[in-house]
Amino acid sequence: MSRRPLEIIVVGAGFGGVAAAIELQRRGFTDIRILDAAPELGGTWFHNDYPGAACDVASHFYSFSYAQRRDWSRLCSHQDEILRYLREVAREFGVDRLVQTDTEVTACAWSDEDLRWRVDTADGRTLTADAVVLATGQLHQPSYPRIRGAA
Repeated sequence: MSRRPLEIIVVGAGFGGVAAAIELQRRGFTDIRILDAAPELGGTWFHNDYPGAACDVASHFYSFSYAQRRDWSRLCSHQDEILRYLREVAREFGVDRLVQTDTEVTACAWSDEDLRWRVDTADGRTLTADAVVLATGQLHQPSYPRIRGAA
């Protein structure tokens, strides 16, 4: 009797989501979808595109161990260079084709009856999967200081 491949949904198409999909593929999983609310993959490095945006640690720490980059243009690279690197890695490992952009996940719930995850999206769709990986990150929403009198 043949079993169907496990269906996996990764929520988030930044460094974490791309890394999760690459590792899942390396482990033999073939039915993977990456959902992201943004119009393009990149996570934090897509969203944070303000003037001067750059990493605050040495750029080589932004290289995956299996896709090392040694030719960063500066010690702490700018946003566009880091985003370009992430997209190159996603393309090289074939996970860019797994990304469904403009797909905001609004809820994930386990169904004891179906033994599957139910994943709801903002556009009203309901997807199901055997496993869900949350890679939503933490740095894509601005945080403003509370200053009395400021609008």
